Amino acid sequence: KNRDLDTDRVLSGIDFVSGDDALTDSSGHGTFIAGIIGASRHNGFGISGIAPDATLVPMKTSSHKRSEIHHVADAIRACVDDYQCSVINLSSSSEESSEILAEAIRYADERGVIIVCPVGNDGNETLNYPAAYEETIGVGAVDSDKIISSFSNCNDSVFIVAPGEEILSLARSRYGIAFRNGTSYAAPFVTGLAALLKERYPRMNRKDFCEILRQSSLDLGEEGYDPLYGWGLIQADAALRAADDYF
Repeated sequence: KNRDLDTDRVLSGIDFVSGDDALTDSSGHGTFIAGIIGASRHNGFGISGIAPDATLVPMKTSSHKRSEIHHVADAIRACVDDYQCSVINLSSSSEESSEILAEAIRYADERGVIIVCPVGNDGNETLNYPAAYEETIGVGAVDSDKIISSFSNCNDSVFIVAPGEEILSLARSRYGIAFRNGTSYAAPFVTGLAALLKERYPRMNRKDFCEILRQSSLDLGEEGYDPLYGWGLIQADAALRAADDYF
């Protein structure tokens, strides 16, 4: 728990590791991502998330930073069927594809759920899953100068980039906040933006969101699409305007 997350907007979720709803974030990874997406605003302390009014549903699929694929697949289906989630942030990756995971992602995508994933932190052209699946939105990382991060993977799975270095969010520390680097922390910026747009346009699906990102992102690197920056750096204000025009 973190006092900058409104408990009224954080549902109980499921711990797929222990099989109950008594979630404990042993690594702090999920809490950090949750803060980027939905930390409370106007409460006098901490930070504000991209979509501070979003309802968060924590799903624990890993122990000691290792996720079991079947747990991740089950969590996706639970998000869709049991919680009616509109957007899923999957800040984990593997070089190995899995049909079980691919099927769960297709299941969510067919029901209009947007899935956002990091492209990986190997700093090379290696494809990581689930970001490499067509039904997800792969996110790379840039620094404060809008330069691609040295650790951010560069390949066709990169659809868009977002801030991923020296990111401030919620943590299990003395002050309840910390700085971290990684594409895992770039992805929730896109997830938060998707949540904002879903609130305004509930029927928006992945294809709609992708088109809005294409129209509104700041082009970086080579003109148009490239495997370093994808379609460019997300711009929340421009995306909101583009969505109003699109719908």
